Amino acid sequence: MTQLTLPDVVVGVSISDSPDLVTLGLGEIHVRHALIELVRHVLAAGGTVAYGGDFRPGGYTDALLDLIRAYERGDQPGPEHFRTYLAWPLGQSLPASDRAALRPLTTIVTIPSPAERRQTLTDSGRHSRSPRCASR
Repeated sequence: MTQLTLPDVVVGVSISDSPDLVTLGLGEIHVRHALIELVRHVLAAGGTVAYGGDFRPGGYTDALLDLIRAYERGDQPGPEHFRTYLAWPLGQSLPASDRAALRPLTTIVTIPSPAERRQTLTDSGRHSRSPRCASR
């Protein structure tokens, strides 16, 4: 049997709660299970997971860090196989003690603050039009 390996593959994961789950006959447990299974397989095959999340207690990040602990091997340390992207200002507000505790498990990538001149969605809508709007 050939085993799939993913040593040079980075899989980006985006997940959040949705109010539509109930109407689809699903619950948060289904979403969590799908996330865990996907990430578990990527890690077991030697791939890297990139995730943008926060550190609320009991959140998805906690579940992913538990997987890193479970699948970490000497030849595959956690920080090389799990990247946590923190959007501004979350990255800047993460205490140094928390960063130190996470360092053995994940590589924290802090997204810098926006440029001095911030452009809101309303402002960008004035400067560009989607193809659908252009035909009106």
